[in-house]
This record gives sequence, C-alpha cells and structure tokens, in this order.
Amino acid sequence: NVQYKPALSVTATECIAPAPLVALEAPPTDADSIDARATVTDADGLPELNADAMQSGEHGELIAEIPVPTETPTPVPAAPVTPPVTESLDDGAGNWSASTGWILTGEADADGAGSGWQASAGVEPAALTFAPMLDLRSVSNPMLGFQTQLISTYSAANVEVSLDGINWQVVAVLSATDGWQNIEVDLHAYRGQLIALRFMWHSRLPEPGDPGVDIWWLDEVVIENTQPPTVAPTATAVPTDVPTAEPTAVPTAHPTEAPTTVPTEPSDPAPADDVPLDAEPPTR
Repeated sequence: NVQYKPALSVTATECIAPAPLVALEAPPTDADSIDARATVTDADGLPELNADAMQSGEHGELIAEIPVPTETPTPVPAAPVTPPVTESLDDGAGNWSASTGWILTGEADADGAGSGWQASAGVEPAALTFAPMLDLRSVSNPMLGFQTQLISTYSAANVEVSLDGINWQVVAVLSATDGWQNIEVDLHAYRGQLIALRFMWHSRLPEPGDPGVDIWWLDEVVIENTQPPTVAPTATAVPTDVPTAEPTAVPTAHPTEAPTTVPTEPSDPAPADDVPLDAEPPTR
C-alpha cells in the first residue's frame, strides 16, 4: 500500500512486509517521478535490504519510483471573432466542434475539390458547433450563408443560435434539396450581441421500408456584414401653379325698340270709270 501525507520531504514509516507502507508528500508538479524510500521490516521486526530481499529474507531499504500525477489543463474558450468569417472546411475541422454523427469528408465538398461536413442518419441528435462566439456588436446587418445538400424523409436539419451557449433558438429549418443550394439566414435580430452558432441534426436509424438513408452535407460557411438593399426612392409629382384664366367681359346685348307700325285708314275706292252716277241697275 502507498499513502501520501502533507510533508516537506519523503518520510519513511516502518511496516511489516510484504505490505510496505510508504508515507510521502504530493510531489512537485515539475517532476516526472520521485523516489519513495521506506524502511521495511519482516515479521520479526528486522529491516529488509530491498524489494528483492523481501522474498529472500534479507533486510534493507525499499526504493520505489512513483509517477507524479499531472494536471489536465482546462480548455481555454476561443476568443470571439467578428465577421467577416469564411470557413471553407478544406483545411480540417479548425474552429468547429462536432458531436458523434458528424464527419469531415471529401464527399461533402460542394465543388468536389476539398472537404465538408456530413451528418448521416443516427439515433441521437448531432450538433456541429462553431467554437468561437460571433461578435456582432459592431455589425449592422449580419448574414449567415452556406452551401448545403439535404436528403431527408424523416430527419430535421436546423440552424440554431444561442446567447449563452445553453439555451438555443431555431433560426432556420431546412428542407430537402435537389442538389447543392446556397442558403442565407438573416441574423439581423442578433446584431449588437455575442452569439453562438450551430447546425443541429435530428435523425434516426433507417427502418425497413424507408426509401433511403437521410444525409446532410454542409460546406462553405460564411458570416458577413451585408449592405441592406437599397430602395430606389419613388418620384413624387410636385404640383405646378397653373395660371387661372381671368374671365373676359362679355358685352350685354341691349334690346332695341322696334318701330311700331301705325295702320293707315283705307282710302275711298275710286269710282268706276264710265259709270254714270245716276244710271239704273240693269233689269233681268
């Protein structure tokens, strides 16, 4: 048995072989190992010479080399990064942390000349997380873009964002694609904040009768500050002053008095010619 106790140096404690007891302090962390020395006695109380002598009955001092335990370093979180961020994935995992279910493979490269991430059907949700936080505090119009190909009949492929790395919000739900497609996700709602980003795959193992195996390929991830679309101003008609026509004076017609015709007295008819005034009317 080997025991440690707080002390400034290695100390020896008598014990009965073949179960020696060594008492020593926790060694310095900069040493690979230490020598632990102890006086070992046999059943009669006589000291043993060394470890081999414990079997032969000789007496002496036991020397044992004990490895120094090393401390596991605590991972240091990656420093936040400010867009633009371009992840071609051709140079390895880099800034990505992938859970079981995601693999980096050449089959998932959009242009066939590098590598990309692939998630296949499985029994547990699989997360592909961008390790550094994204610093959007100076980004006015953040946009996420990536190349993807999704074959899915019973799986779900989501893009998620978190402000604390614990609570996640779905910002995009992907549908099955016909070949590679470029997808854009507007992150405008998170401008001015630090966010975590991940791609989440929810699937299951294929079952008899399924049309095929669901699979998700992901490549060329970009986070950038895009310019908002410029809206052309609509021309507004400015009314012009139309001169008002002044009415011209129309002369008023004054009626003229028509002269009144005065009837004249008919004159006496002239007497018939050659008729004597005293002539008698003819007889019948």
